[in-house]
Amino acid sequence: MAPAPNRLDSVNVQNSMSVPVNVTVVFDNHKDKVELQEEHEISPGCNYHFQEKILDMGSWTAIAPVKKVSVVHGNGSHYLEPSVSGVTKKIDVNVTSDGQLAIV
Repeated sequence: MAPAPNRLDSVNVQNSMSVPVNVTVVFDNHKDKVELQEEHEISPGCNYHFQEKILDMGSWTAIAPVKKVSVVHGNGSHYLEPSVSGVTKKIDVNVTSDGQLAIV
């Protein structure tokens, strides 16, 4: 029997900084062997849900797993490569007041 896949489908990002931040989530498009990226500016105190990406495989569909979450702000940039066990629909990530990324 094959082991269960480890896959993260989506990320909800909360901005706890006092300035807007630019967040990019990278998804693995294993169908076309390229990365899919979605970027969004998140205002202070707000959040944004990076939804799952559905891949059309012809007669069936797959979900592109999340590979990396990165944030850019006035103090620099940081990234996070989330690791999950099994199929995880969503994780919550916080951009902390000092600009770090933390899974909550």
